[in-house]
Amino acid sequence: MNLSSTDGVALIGPGSEWLCTAVSGLALVVSFLAIYRQLRLQASANAFEQMDRFVHEWASEPSVRNMLEILLARRAGVDPERYPEGAASFIADFWESVGSLVRAGHVDRRLVHDFLGDRCR
Repeated sequence: MNLSSTDGVALIGPGSEWLCTAVSGLALVVSFLAIYRQLRLQASANAFEQMDRFVHEWASEPSVRNMLEILLARRAGVDPERYPEGAASFIADFWESVGSLVRAGHVDRRLVHDFLGDRCR
C-alpha cells in the first residue's frame, strides 16, 4: 500500500498551482510577521517617548516651583489638608494622568516604576 504518490505533481507548468499557493501563503505569513514586529517596535518607542515626556514634565520649572511650595509648607508644619491648593492640584493632576495611562494600558507600569518610581515617594 502506497500512502504518498508523486504521480502528477509538477513544479512548473500545468498542475503546479499548489506551489504558487504555498509560496503566496508563505509570503503572507512573512509579511504579517514583519508588520507585527514593526508595530511592536513602534509601540515600544512610543512608550519610551511618553515616559521621557513625563520625566521632563516632572522636572519642568512649574513642577519644581509647585513641589517647592508644598515642601516649604510641609517644613512650616502646615497640615497636609491645608497645603496650597494650586500646587497640590498640579502635583495631583500629574500623578493622576500617569495613573490613568497605566490603568488604560497605554504605558507599562514597570516603565513608570523605572522612570518615576523614586519620584513618587
